[in-house]
Order: sequence, then C-alpha cells, then structure tokens
Amino acid sequence: MTHIKKIRAKKSIFSGYLWFFVYLLVALACINLVFATQVAAQTATAENSRVSYSSGKMRGAEAGADNQQEQLKKTNTATNKVRGAKPASSGVTSLNAVVSLHDFAIFDASTELARDIDGDGYFREFTLVFDADVSSGVAEVYAEIYLSQDGGPWLHHFTTDVFTIVGDSSEDQYEVNSSLVEGFPSDHYDILIDLYEPGFDEIVATYSSDDNNALYALPLEDATYDVVEVIVIHDDDNGGSFSWGLMLAGAVLLAVRREIAMT
Repeated sequence: MTHIKKIRAKKSIFSGYLWFFVYLLVALACINLVFATQVAAQTATAENSRVSYSSGKMRGAEAGADNQQEQLKKTNTATNKVRGAKPASSGVTSLNAVVSLHDFAIFDASTELARDIDGDGYFREFTLVFDADVSSGVAEVYAEIYLSQDGGPWLHHFTTDVFTIVGDSSEDQYEVNSSLVEGFPSDHYDILIDLYEPGFDEIVATYSSDDNNALYALPLEDATYDVVEVIVIHDDDNGGSFSWGLMLAGAVLLAVRREIAMT
C-alpha cells in the first residue's frame, strides 16, 4: 500500500514583504495621479476665471489719475497661461541686431498695495516697479509678468509694451498698475518678471520673489472678495415702541430748549 505524505510548504517572509511593497507602490502611484489631476483641474479653472486690468508705462512718463483709471478699465490683460507656454515673438526692432549682443539684468523691483475696502489685510490693487539694465549702450525690451498663488504655478498676468533702457541708469524704471477683478481668492501671491528682447524667444533676464522679498507673498484678493458686509437688524416686536420712544424724547428735548430760550 502506497502512502502519500503531504508536505506543507512554508511561506516565505521575503515574499510577503515583496507583495506589501508592491501594494504600497501602487497606492502611492494612485495618490500621485489623483493629486496631479486635481492640480491640472485647478490650473485650468484659474486660466479660465482670472480677470485683471493692468496698464504699464515708463516711470518718468507720469499720467494723470483719471487717465490711469481709464487704462485700468480696459479689457482683461492676463492670458493666465502657464509660464513656459509663451508663443514666439515676432519682429525685430531697429535697436536690435539679428543676433543679440547685449547682457541684461533686472537690478531691483518694488511693490505697493492699494485699496483694501473691507479692511481684512488683502488688497485688490498693486503697483510693480522694476529697473531693467543692459550691459552697455541702449536696448529695447519688454517684460512678461507672472503671478503665483501660494506657491502654485506661474500664470501670465501682464505683458508690457516695448520700452527703451539705457545702460544701468535708474531713470528708465518701468511701472505696472494692476486691478484684480475676479478669480483671485484672498491669498498670498508671488511675482515673477521675465525680460525679453523683441524678435528673440529666449528670456534675457528673470527676477522673482526668490530675488526680492518685495515680490514675495503679497496679500491680494479680487474685487468680489473685497466687499463690506452691512448687517441690518430689524426688530418687528419692539420697532414701534422704539420709534415712539425716540419721538417722545425728541419732543421733550425740543420743549426744554424752548423753555431755556424763553428764560
């Protein structure tokens, strides 16, 4: 008679750990996919919803307050495209050769906040001033301005006109005035400036919140968040008696004044 002996195979501890790490990697991949999808959705929403009115000018070219406000009331000046998606520039100006022979830098920048109607510490308007320099001579440049909400992606905010800079002069500073209309919830925003030569696609200088704290964590919000809530309390039960009491007090005060006047 043949006896068949069953042998129970021992499970490998290594095999158990291997499957655990496989499951862990799959879970992490799913979490990253969900997070990336949410970020992409938020970015797409921001691209479609942000509206701001901006105007720019050389700092020395002073414009009247009324004219500045009219410039701010034009169309939306933000494309909200993510930095890096800039289309190629066109045209070469008379001051730029076929090949750029200049070295550029942004020496300094400053910001000023304005209009906090509800007094919550977040502002709906800001002014950016920056000083671009060229290694020698004269050059024409323009700048792309980007905003980042709380460390998020850099989204296009404004494109300046082409303006002329002279060496390292501080007399050629450029000023950008912005009014946030909608799509900017109350938060802290960073600013980045990319400098270009007309006719060239490459960035010739970059300046951001990493270089200057004046461009870091600006407390901003759009006009839809900057509102004052008015609370009206109406008491139907006591409203009548209060009104009669107020009228009676007024009559007594008037009688006293007349008595004093007669004496």
